[in-house]
Amino acid sequence: MLKYIYKLFIFYGLIVSNSLAQSCTSTYEPYFNGTCMAPARCKGALINNKCPDGKLCCIEETDYVEKSFVSSDDLKAIVSRNNSRIDFISKVLTEPTSNPSCSQKAFFISQLAYESEGFMISEEPGDEEFLKKKYEEIISLGNINRNEGAKYRGRGFIFLTGRTNYENAGNDLGIPLLDNPELAAFPSVAAKIAVWYWQKAKDVDLNSFADGTFYGFSLLTEAISGGINGLNDRTKLLESANEQLRCGFLLKGRGEACKINGNDGFCKPICVQGLRDRKFCGCNGDTRNRMCSGPQNIRCCVEECSSNMDLAFLIDSSGSIQSRDFIRALEFVENAVNIETYLNTTHSKDDLIERISMINHMRDVTFTGEALNEAFKIYSSERGMRDSSLGVGKIIIVLTDGQSNGLIKPIPVADALRQTGISIISVGVGPNLNFEELIGISGGSSQLIRVDDYQKAALIFYEINQLSCLQPATIPASTNPIEVGLNTAIYFSYPINNTNETKSLDLTVIPLAGDVQVFSSFTNQNPNDFEVADMNIVKRSADNTYSNVPLENSTYENLYIGVKGLTSFNQFKIEIRELNYVPRIIEPTTNSPLILPIIDNLGGENNPGESYNFDFLRH
Repeated sequence: MLKYIYKLFIFYGLIVSNSLAQSCTSTYEPYFNGTCMAPARCKGALINNKCPDGKLCCIEETDYVEKSFVSSDDLKAIVSRNNSRIDFISKVLTEPTSNPSCSQKAFFISQLAYESEGFMISEEPGDEEFLKKKYEEIISLGNINRNEGAKYRGRGFIFLTGRTNYENAGNDLGIPLLDNPELAAFPSVAAKIAVWYWQKAKDVDLNSFADGTFYGFSLLTEAISGGINGLNDRTKLLESANEQLRCGFLLKGRGEACKINGNDGFCKPICVQGLRDRKFCGCNGDTRNRMCSGPQNIRCCVEECSSNMDLAFLIDSSGSIQSRDFIRALEFVENAVNIETYLNTTHSKDDLIERISMINHMRDVTFTGEALNEAFKIYSSERGMRDSSLGVGKIIIVLTDGQSNGLIKPIPVADALRQTGISIISVGVGPNLNFEELIGISGGSSQLIRVDDYQKAALIFYEINQLSCLQPATIPASTNPIEVGLNTAIYFSYPINNTNETKSLDLTVIPLAGDVQVFSSFTNQNPNDFEVADMNIVKRSADNTYSNVPLENSTYENLYIGVKGLTSFNQFKIEIRELNYVPRIIEPTTNSPLILPIIDNLGGENNPGESYNFDFLRH
């Protein structure tokens, strides 16, 4: 206790020297002296004790850790705040475990940031009478009398609440929290409590959920909040942390096996409101509720890759790759062969696997640019590439442990490949990565996956395969017949020729067999009906479906289309016309089609924040 009194008395002399500031004290003995100020300026505990004008009682401290695991600039970017308090908080945060992975850091920071409102509060608000009533009947908190509801209120970055928790944390940490509960509001102590909570407060070490997947993050959120409270905002903080710390794209993940109507599936996270445009959630197939453990957004999902694709792998064969890791990289590709078809140079799966096993480990420098340049030859009709009118996606997966050092710069080559309709996914392995290069190659952080080593790369192959299946296939203005199965979706991208002064797009979907549901967006690559609520599937059928898609922003480069099958066999064609005007919406008659305006799903006038789908109507 003496070290806390000593530190705080030092700052008492500094605080009262400011004659213009209003002094304040903490609520309980031993009363700490502070100053009323805006939370963003406070470098210490924030106590809710009778300060005017929205200010809180700030009791400053100087206890830093020797080496913080997050920089001030990174933390400010993650929480979107730039003030002296965040700068101070970055100096006291303690790692959630020894030698944490990037995902463990990101999961930890994002949950703490949400629970503490961006580190702007350190004590639960509410007057004494309110907190007495709130906690008096919660026996598990161990409060002896009604007054202790307020005394042992929530404090810290993850609120420590109740006499029992204060006692347990204090005993484990060697801090007298039971006698001096307001110590939990001091950032240096709150950081220690957060790690204690992470490792010991629950039946399981919360680090075990930090696996880089939305499934794990959903389970973690339930463990902390008892449900999916704030999952949308928590996840956006996690995305920010992943990007700032360069942890790579958030994967979907999956839990235990399950069945729907005898078909095998897995428990997977469904998108909640506000996250429906993300690739790391949703089921591209049939779902059922109440068949999985975990929070309510975990559903049994039976899905299969409904997208046809021409898939190529670019494997790092440089000298920095150890022999056992190169073998693991080849095994990674062999896993793909077990579920994918192949180009016309090989006529059997066994033959292709044998050819993969014969690839030599060159042990040279990393020629990423040169290898990408070879992709122009691979993706040709002479080498077996299928025509884009068939709705076939073209994907390259780059697997590397470092940066390129060949003569050809990889990013311009990757940009040129994307211009031809080829998607690129980067898989960075290990700690020595050039993130700017990998993000440039893949065209954005949402196409970058990071793993610690090649052994883990093999374990997440399922995730990489699912991400590949979600890549929209670039299509021409008119397609050949395309098939999609029941409750599965297939995605397309139509490049908009802005040089033609296009004002709108005339989209025609022609069902040839079965019934389908159509979604579109200018920003979401996978427009669909992913959501927590159960979908009411309505049968739709027509000879033709027309839709006028106004271009609200001339900077849009693509129209993304999702087509979902509603019967066991569905076949359709797509036709698109670019118009230099926005046609008048025609009222339907018995002899005319209905022209439906499709609004961008991230800002539509009629249904903001949601994908807009249209029904097939007879005419």
